Amino acid sequence: MRLYYRAKKRAAIPAIICFLLAGLAVACAVLAYRFNIPALYVASFSAAALQLQIFILYVGSAYEYELDDGVLRIYRITGKSRLRIFDLDLRFADAMLGYSEYREYKKTRGKPRRTFVCLCGVPKKRARIILYGTSALLFAPDEAFAAAVKSRIGSEPVGEQRPV
Repeated sequence: MRLYYRAKKRAAIPAIICFLLAGLAVACAVLAYRFNIPALYVASFSAAALQLQIFILYVGSAYEYELDDGVLRIYRITGKSRLRIFDLDLRFADAMLGYSEYREYKKTRGKPRRTFVCLCGVPKKRARIILYGTSALLFAPDEAFAAAVKSRIGSEPVGEQRPV
């Protein structure tokens, strides 16, 4: 059985940041030209690059989660392209925690070595965290999808086995 969930995009704050960075880039370019200061050209280019990165990651993209036979797949949708960016076989996951439980986990056992975040503007307090090995995945499912993922953690896959 295949389940899908597309996180609702909350991009108001990143869009405002993009607008401010674009204004900063233009202002730096104008001042660099006017006063012939090469460092302001670097600042202008940096602000424009940061603005473009924030726009692509937070404003222009959305995440879609798929659960199929105990494998969680995460897709980043940007415009018409749909790119699979993450696969996790839930048999190998250790646990799924809420954000407050994860904060307690970090205090007692330390921060995981790698943390993969795909929240699409959703506040971290509403995120779910899947721990696997020495890594963590932060994502923002609804309650039904989270329950389906939690039921698959550590269990055998449903359906027929696929040859490797």
